[in-house]
Amino acid sequence: MMLLTTPFGGGLEPVQHYPESPDMRGQWGHLGTYEFAIGARCLDSALAHLEQLNIELIGEPAFVDLGQGATWRYAYFRDPDDLYVCISEVRA
Repeated sequence: MMLLTTPFGGGLEPVQHYPESPDMRGQWGHLGTYEFAIGARCLDSALAHLEQLNIELIGEPAFVDLGQGATWRYAYFRDPDDLYVCISEVRA
């Protein structure tokens, strides 16, 4: 589970479902619902770098208004193992 906490960092939280939940694997790569995220100070610069490397995005970058002037922008691409990777930018 990826947790958005502040513009200065986030966290990882291991989660175990008890009793066991249904299989939640879907379209998030062959390891199941695993997600890897990379924080970026400037999403536009990070996406320009991916473009230079000929790495295509999965869909369009997303924008979330967190209120009081804070924003969260993110985009996904696939890594060489066909897992989704998120590039995330938070501004306060």
